[in-house]
Amino acid sequence: MESSHCASCATAVPSSAAFCPSCGSRTGAPAGPLLNPEAERAIRAATDSAKAAVANLGLEKTLGIAGGLLGIVGVTALPFYSTPISLFGVDLGSVSFIHVGVSADLMLILAIILGVAPLLLNLSRAAALAGFGLGCAALGAMLLAFTGLPYGSSVTLGTGYYCTVIGFALLTYVYGRGTR
Repeated sequence: MESSHCASCATAVPSSAAFCPSCGSRTGAPAGPLLNPEAERAIRAATDSAKAAVANLGLEKTLGIAGGLLGIVGVTALPFYSTPISLFGVDLGSVSFIHVGVSADLMLILAIILGVAPLLLNLSRAAALAGFGLGCAALGAMLLAFTGLPYGSSVTLGTGYYCTVIGFALLTYVYGRGTR
């Protein structure tokens, strides 16, 4: 196996290497393919399938699914606060919203219902108005959680909060479009 030296750091580099393993500089050798052909075909097939699914569902249903999923993930899986929370002297760490109580349970149920309803039902204008109102109420509750923090509080909101807000904003948009 032949080797040469990197022009930037003088490290020995195999002649087939496109980049220096030490400093990352380009060596002049042509870069090979990043994926093998089978992996590239699989990625293209998955991309084509996803595009077809989005085209068949339409924009509103796709955004409804995305909003519902973001709401569910934000409430259940991601840390709602980015700083550890302590309650009665017990350090709870950075907990997800689902650990907070009944209000989180209601948000989870609402995210599921609002995310699934456009797929299962042909929404009437009244159902779209109800969904829009529920989405606005959820957004209002989330913003109240943000503004309810005392000024100068050491508690900062985490990824779960922002993911949930974006999810309900998408759901509110979907239902708002149905009210026309």
